[in-house]
Parts: sequence; structure tokens; C-alpha cells
Amino acid sequence: MADITQYELDEFLQLPAAQVAELIRGLTLGFPIDGTRRWFLLHYPQVWNVNEYKELTGQRYVDEFAMLFDHGVETILVPAFGSELMGRGEDYVRDMMEGLARLAQHPTFTDFYREYNVRVRFYGDWRRQVHGLPGGDDLAEALDNCAATKHAGSRRIFYGLWAEDMLIGIVNDLARTRSGHEQVEFTREAIVTRYYGEYVKPTDIYIGFGRPTVFDVPMLVTSQTDLYYTVVPSLDLDARLFRMMVWDHFVGRWMQQEWDGLTETDFKALKAFYEVHHDTVLGLGEVDAPTGVWHQRGLAPIDKFRREALP
Repeated sequence: MADITQYELDEFLQLPAAQVAELIRGLTLGFPIDGTRRWFLLHYPQVWNVNEYKELTGQRYVDEFAMLFDHGVETILVPAFGSELMGRGEDYVRDMMEGLARLAQHPTFTDFYREYNVRVRFYGDWRRQVHGLPGGDDLAEALDNCAATKHAGSRRIFYGLWAEDMLIGIVNDLARTRSGHEQVEFTREAIVTRYYGEYVKPTDIYIGFGRPTVFDVPMLVTSQTDLYYTVVPSLDLDARLFRMMVWDHFVGRWMQQEWDGLTETDFKALKAFYEVHHDTVLGLGEVDAPTGVWHQRGLAPIDKFRREALP
């Protein structure tokens, strides 16, 4: 079988999706989809209402998932909702409860799960957290009755709901287990399986958006996980951008460092490179005041494009 390392990036970007899938099949991906409202407003500036937002973003979700599965990804972890969002008000929480229920029961999603034979899991402390929330009972019922949890294919999507504190769920689960006198196994594989509902290997790639953070995928980001953060909202991830990250993961980051054969000129160049970029830090950013949008320092600022857009 062909090896991805035989391709230069430009060649890899031109391969058919099926050939890429053969090269990378089995990939586990962390993909916390963020910036959805921003994506919607930029792509559909004349359409804003809540129902259209849910319909169009839902369709874009499954388009993204389809592209990733077509490229050989096997497991996608999607942190979807956390406690930090609870402060946005009752109306927002109610809308989110209905929106999260769509992941389990709306035809846009259920038809996709069936077509691609995707098995779905919901992990995190959601069962305890939804109690008493507006729309919480309906959400719990939708998740409990999601037909895709019984699909038997190799493709999987794990949605994280209130997954920021794994210990709470694990301790509660172990407490119930001990009360039932069930034997408890304390291996890493057993703990991962108990938390996620089935075993998930550590993520190969984690694709965030904007500020570099990692959240709500407990135990699955390791030293072997490569982290990437897009400037564009998550729903603007396309096949080309994904392939660039995949190639970097398998090829670009793993060039062997060579020190013995370096010349004096090489060392001078390396020293000058570090001196010039001494104050460059990945994750050091700026905020555009009118929009409140954070971006990596060193990029052309939003205000530059604002001035260019003036008549």
C-alpha cells in the first residue's frame, strides 16, 4: 500500500478523497465545532432567525462529518456544550437544549447516521446537568432514544455534553457500581470505556478554532496528538484545509532533526531566526474592538479589511 510520506503536500492535495482515505484510514479526530453563529451570519447575512440558523448549521454539521469520513476519519469527538455557556440566559439555554436534541433525532442527522452507518455516543455529565433546565427533560429523552447508538459500523461520533469534569462522572459511576457489587477494573482502557461508552483511542489530530485551547475530551489528548487551530470558524473547514493538517500530522512534523552535519552558516541562520522571532508566540493574540473577535498576533488585523471595505 502507498505511504503518505511519498507525497509532497501539493501532490497530496490533488489526490481523490478515496485514495486519501486509504492512506489515513482509522484516524481519531477531536473537533470542537465553534464559531457557528459567526459562520451563519457571514454566509447568510439576510436570513437570521433561530429556525433557519438551526436548519442550515445542522446541514453544515453533517456536510463536515461526511467530508471527514470520506477522507478516512473513523472517530470524531465533538465537545458540544459545557457549563461555561450556562450564563447566557434562560432563552439561550432553552434554544440550546432543543438544538442539542436535534443531534439525536432530527432527520438531517438521523438520515446521515443511517446513510453512513455512524454509531453515536453522548458522553459527559449531561444526565445530571439537564435536570431542572428548561427543555432538559426533552433533551434527556431524545438522547436516551437516539437510534444511532445501536448502529454497528466502524464510523463513530461522540458528542460531549458537560464533559469538562470527567472525575464527577467517573466517581458517580464507580459509586453505583460498588453499590451493586460489580467488579471494578482500574486500567486506562476500562476507565475510558466507562466514560465514553466504548473504548476510544487517543486523538491523532485535534482541530480547534481561534484561541488555542483543549477542552472536553478527557484522557484522549496525549503527547502524540497534534493540535491545530483554524483562523476561520469550524464550519468553514474544507477538504483542502483538512488535508493540509493531515499531511502535516503524518509528514511535516516528523522530519528528523540533524545536528552533526550542520555548517557554521546553518547555526548562524538558526540563531538569527530565533532572534528575529523571539517575541512570536503561538496563542498570543489581539482583539478587534468592534467585533470582539480574537485573532493570532501577526495576522493582518480585521481593521485593515474594514478600511478597505469603506466606500
